Amino acid sequence: MRDVYLISGLGADERIFQRLQLERCRVHDVHWIEPLKRESMSAYARRLSEQILAPEPVLIGMSFGGMIAVEISQFRSLKGLILVSSVRYPEELPPYFQLLHVLPIHRWLPYSWLQALGIVLGKWLFGPETPSTHELLKQIIRETDETFFRWAWQQIISWQKPALIRPSLHIHGSRDRMLPICFVKHVDHVIRGGTHLMMLDRADEINPIMQDAIDRCFTSP
Repeated sequence: MRDVYLISGLGADERIFQRLQLERCRVHDVHWIEPLKRESMSAYARRLSEQILAPEPVLIGMSFGGMIAVEISQFRSLKGLILVSSVRYPEELPPYFQLLHVLPIHRWLPYSWLQALGIVLGKWLFGPETPSTHELLKQIIRETDETFFRWAWQQIISWQKPALIRPSLHIHGSRDRMLPICFVKHVDHVIRGGTHLMMLDRADEINPIMQDAIDRCFTSP
């Protein structure tokens, strides 16, 4: 049996992969843990990777989970690394993210305000295509831990370029407003009209692409 580990986006959990269907695979969810005070992304990734017990699995990361997956790939032997709605290194982040260095609202705004802002802007920014996906998005925003949220955003804008192992597959949506595709230097598969939440709304298109990539990861020498 082929082991596949899933790392969801910031604040999300295994629900973001609920429509993922893979054959001949044993799928494991990696659960977020509480970050330590002043912990770096790479140090956090090492602690998180303690949940990855199988030797040489395929690692799938979505959004912030993809960035963590890239960090894990620096010290863990993997059969494959698959990124969805994510980036491989800091240079692919939207330049305007750096405004958070100047105006760090993720650090000093009351968290209830940040949550309200996320709910107001969420439909435009994340692009849910169905009412059920929109409701799940709002639920995720309400449930996201404050400490984790503030820590994660600080890590995103402070991320140092890793010595990257090239992903086996990078899938991105052409209408992703959170991480716009125009800043991403290399994408293997573009989902036309796909948004940041396409892992939910376009799973029928993504599933066969992922299945093919995983099959190749485990059959190549």
